[in-house]
Amino acid sequence: RTDEWSEDIAEKEAAIPAPEEEEEEGSIRFNIPSLQNATKGVGGGNFIIIFARPEAGKSAFWISLVANKNGFAEQGKKCHAFINEEPAKKTYVRLISCWTGIVRDLIKERINTVRAEWSVIKDNIFVYDSVDVSMDDLNNYCDENEVDIVIIDQLDKVNIREKFDKQHEKLKEIYKQARELAKRNNVLVIGISQASAEAHNQQRVDFNWLDNSKTGKAGEADLIIGIGKPR
Repeated sequence: RTDEWSEDIAEKEAAIPAPEEEEEEGSIRFNIPSLQNATKGVGGGNFIIIFARPEAGKSAFWISLVANKNGFAEQGKKCHAFINEEPAKKTYVRLISCWTGIVRDLIKERINTVRAEWSVIKDNIFVYDSVDVSMDDLNNYCDENEVDIVIIDQLDKVNIREKFDKQHEKLKEIYKQARELAKRNNVLVIGISQASAEAHNQQRVDFNWLDNSKTGKAGEADLIIGIGKPR
């Protein structure tokens, strides 16, 4: 009978555990209005690639997203940056300068002001020297710490267990695992990468100019941000 079937279905549905709450997509907002309007923000589980030619402002860009006014840190997000390019100490100072507006050479002179202003967001920013860091290390770190955002500068240099004869195959696997890192831990992962020579002196940078990969890297990302630097 219909009423019996309904009761049976209701009992089975009641036995199904409620899904775990996931972070709402768009809960992490960009502090660049044009970028926020274009994307409506991002959330846990997303993977972003930021790429450009050398000395075009890749690190400065993500530092601004994290530590400028209305950035990720001020939104209360726990931001963890793993640096394998410049010394992490230098990156940390750049983050402080970004938030306070005080250039590096004046930080010691104005240390009390810097400490007071930096205290507003400093508990949301963690920066590590991470030469030879592996994807296993990053997954373990996310398991053991409160993490909302992982920044990897630069992603191409992260180690993985798998061995490949060709560089583009290795890079594809690194970026695949970066996406899995985001999904598995429900964090936003931001990978910093180089652009190939085709992007030199270009104002608009196409994702096909990701260094050593025309498809493998791009195919894993939810959002790709290319930074141009014309003459």
